Amino acid sequence: MPSFARNLEGTLRNALEAASVRRHGHATLEHLLLALIDDPEASNVMEACAVDLKELRETVTRYLDTELEALIVSKEKPQAPPGLNRKRKRTEVSDSPDNPLNESLSSPMQE
Repeated sequence: MPSFARNLEGTLRNALEAASVRRHGHATLEHLLLALIDDPEASNVMEACAVDLKELRETVTRYLDTELEALIVSKEKPQAPPGLNRKRKRTEVSDSPDNPLNESLSSPMQE
């Protein structure tokens, strides 16, 4: 499995954990954004785009803690949204050595 896929899997787990800590029934894009702030590669991209990560973290955390009360459930584990699971499956397929796109992407461009 390529390292970016492992990093993505860890980031997705962190997003689900951010939802779980708040007892949210499912992870939202805001949970994912919070997890991406802690992802080294994603945070480097955000910093290159002049994002103030401290301010972003505070804003997203405040939003999750105050605006998403409707997502709170008793003791259920949060679920990843269906679209996130589809993305994960597509990533796994695209990383497969049997995927013909990988060969064409890794070979030098022909002019």
